[in-house]
Amino acid sequence: ATVVNLALTGMAWRALLADLGSRLPLPVAARVFFVGQIGKYMPGSLWPVVVQAELARDHGVPRRRTAAATLVMILLSAATALVVVIGAFPFVPQVAEGSFAWTLLLVMPLLVVLHPRVLGPLLDRLLGAIGGEPLEHPPSLRGTAIGIAWAIGSWLAAGAQVWLLAGGLGAPLTLRTFALAVGGYALAWAVGLMVVIAPAGAGARELALIAALASVCLLYTSPSPRDGLL
Repeated sequence: ATVVNLALTGMAWRALLADLGSRLPLPVAARVFFVGQIGKYMPGSLWPVVVQAELARDHGVPRRRTAAATLVMILLSAATALVVVIGAFPFVPQVAEGSFAWTLLLVMPLLVVLHPRVLGPLLDRLLGAIGGEPLEHPPSLRGTAIGIAWAIGSWLAAGAQVWLLAGGLGAPLTLRTFALAVGGYALAWAVGLMVVIAPAGAGARELALIAALASVCLLYTSPSPRDGLL
């Protein structure tokens, strides 16, 4: 499940880069994306942008195009993460009634920003602010939609790893638990993204996931101490 999550995330990034005008072969895209992702384990959320831009330049991709694709990927990941959290609410209403309703306030602005008519000019302004030229190929609705589809698939796989681990610790492997695992993981990732001083949001992610799981812990009966861990 973890490997599938990573692979689908890489496919989302590759689709966004192709939408901006550079379609890399799968092996090349994998090297650029996954090696660049090591940068996220340094404090700050923009190191992958820098690393991937340099790696892709060796394959003829302009730095500004790679940087734009990675920035869009960060926005798209945040938006789809919150969409997945909201999608889990009907299955686990206790989470919505808790302290996570703020996700509803953020998801719509993020989706609006991802619309090509907003995103294209925004990227050009950001590039202009650092002395770069506008993008030759602005983002399209179709390309963004493909990236969103890959990203949502990656969140489902990421949640599956939490679901399976939770099952090993005694939680029931039900649809409700799966929804909680998917929504909890996506929420933890979004929280970690906002804590830019921690490498990859380490610490904040785990606390958010614990809070999401703990919010429904009373739903589960615990016939043994081992089963009571979740």
